[in-house]
Order: sequence, then C-alpha cells, then structure tokens
Amino acid sequence: MLRLLLTSLVLIFASMIFAQSGDAYAERAKGLANSRDRMKVYYKAAEVSLATEPAKSSQWANIAYSLALDNDDNSFAARAAYKNGEGFEARNQLEDALVRFNRGKENAIQAKDYDYAAKCLNKMSAISQQLGRIKKAKEFK
Repeated sequence: MLRLLLTSLVLIFASMIFAQSGDAYAERAKGLANSRDRMKVYYKAAEVSLATEPAKSSQWANIAYSLALDNDDNSFAARAAYKNGEGFEARNQLEDALVRFNRGKENAIQAKDYDYAAKCLNKMSAISQQLGRIKKAKEFK
C-alpha cells in the first residue's frame, strides 16, 4: 500500500515538472512560422491555462480564433471561440462569454458542425438563465 502511494506521488510530481505552462506554449507559438501551427499551439496554451489563468486563456484563445479565421478554418474557429468564452465565463464576465459562444456557434454552423453549434447553444442557454433571461434561455434550447 505504501509502495503504491509513493509511486503515485512520484508520478504526480513528475507530471507537474514536465507539464508546460500556458506561457511556455504561447512563447513557443510566437516562434512558429506556419500560422496553422501557431493557431494550434495558442489553442493549447489556452487549454492548459484555463483553470489557473482564465484571462490569459481568453487572450490566447482569441489569437487562435483570429488565426483560424485567417486560415478559413471555421471548425477550429468555433473551438477557439468556445475556449475564449470559457475563459470569460470563468471570470464571471458572462456578457462577454455570450458573445464568444455565439461566435463559436456561427463558425460551427458555417463548418456544418452542428453538434458543436449545439454545444455553444447549450452554454448560451445556461448563461442566459444565470443572467435571469429565462425567455432568451428557452430560445437557445
């Protein structure tokens, strides 16, 4: 039992040591020449920093969103807009989150990714309910 506990602790600490921060990913993205690669790395920066630094997560997701639009990649733009919305939601900036989730929905529809559009609509509905906009929340369902 003690051996299992020690092994688990070693694995946890090792993963913490080797895990890259959002800042490290963003720094790496700056040095990439290919905009598609930059887009993906900025998105990864947004992913890994969402729980600990939601403001930076939103910033990096927005950069990924802009790069996705530059590359005419509506599917990726939808995901980046959604991640951007999550960053605003985590900071309780719900109006801004609604805008980003709506962008995600629109890009998902353009990409014919209706499951992702529905995911965005569900977030929009939940936030509208939080804001007391019950009628609007029902429109998103």
